[in-house]
Amino acid sequence: MRHTFSVLVAASLVSAAAGQSCTPAWDTTIGIPGAPSGYVGALWMYQGDVIASGSFQNMAGAANSQYLARYNRGTNTWSAFPGGINMGISNAFGTSFATLGTDLYVGGFFSNAGGMPDTKSIARWDGSAFNSLHTGWGPDTVNAVWSMLATDEIGGVPRVYFGGGFDVLNGQPAGCIASWDGTS
Repeated sequence: MRHTFSVLVAASLVSAAAGQSCTPAWDTTIGIPGAPSGYVGALWMYQGDVIASGSFQNMAGAANSQYLARYNRGTNTWSAFPGGINMGISNAFGTSFATLGTDLYVGGFFSNAGGMPDTKSIARWDGSAFNSLHTGWGPDTVNAVWSMLATDEIGGVPRVYFGGGFDVLNGQPAGCIASWDGTS
């Protein structure tokens, strides 16, 4: 008897919900005015904020926010990500993010991050500054990082795996894919 009653209650709830009208709509609040030119290539959550990267000259008019910007959900505002990323030999764009511990990894095609040496196309943000992953890629090379994955499910050690267009890392053959454990 209890089973029959549960089925009847569930059926009445489903039919009541089905009778409700729903008007699907996109919420574009975060994107107004957004990037007036270019595109957003990657989005990530970091320290409670949305981080965006791509090929844009500014985000919502925020000064120095080309290619990399930070959205504060509490204030509903965009700002420059400290240090930013700088244009490569032809252009700049961000393609991917990953988080390992408290560090944010930024990948794409750019000459450097925050003006730091040896941060061509991939850099680690430690919460206050960008750091090198010691790729050895010169600022005028065409090496790029297209994707990243942070996981400990491969070999049981937390690592960031990244793939892209590169044959060499710090003088060693790489074959377009490599991993980083936070120090090497």
